[in-house]
Amino acid sequence: MIHFRPKVGGLQKPRVLFRHLPSGRLLDSIWSELRDGGIWKKADFEIHEANTLAGAGDRTEWRSIFADWFPIADGQTWCPENHQAIEAVHVPSTSEPARLADFLEAARAFFTRFEGRKIGVQLSGGFDSSLIIGLLRHFGIRHGLVGMISDRYEF
Repeated sequence: MIHFRPKVGGLQKPRVLFRHLPSGRLLDSIWSELRDGGIWKKADFEIHEANTLAGAGDRTEWRSIFADWFPIADGQTWCPENHQAIEAVHVPSTSEPARLADFLEAARAFFTRFEGRKIGVQLSGGFDSSLIIGLLRHFGIRHGLVGMISDRYEF
C-alpha cells in the first residue's frame, strides 16, 4: 500500500495526485493528459454523479471518471490489489466487542491528516466538542478553542 502524505516546502498542503492505473505513474496534474490524450472526451458523467452522491466523507467507493486515471487525495492510501484509494476511516467490527484501544487507534488515524497544522475546535459545551478536545490533547495535537456569544446563545 502507498500512503499519500505530500509535503510542500516543509508544510503539508492538501492536494491530489493522479495515478495512471496501467503504468502506476503518478502526476500532480492530468491537464496535459486530458488535452493531449483527448481523454476529456471519454469522461464518464454517470460515475461523476455517483461520486458526488457518495459524498466526500468516505471517498473509498469513488471510481475513476477518466479511463485509467485515478485521483488520490491527501491522506488516502492506495491499495494496488483493489485499484482504489482507501480513506483513513475506521469501520469497527460489529461481531466483536468494542475496545478503547480500537477507538483510539481509529481516532489517531483520522487526526493524522492534520499533522503539522493547528486545528480550531468550536466549543458548544456538549459531549462531542469535549471529546474532540480530549482526543487532541491526548495525541498532543495543537489546537485552538473557538467560542461565540450572542443575545440568545453562548458557546
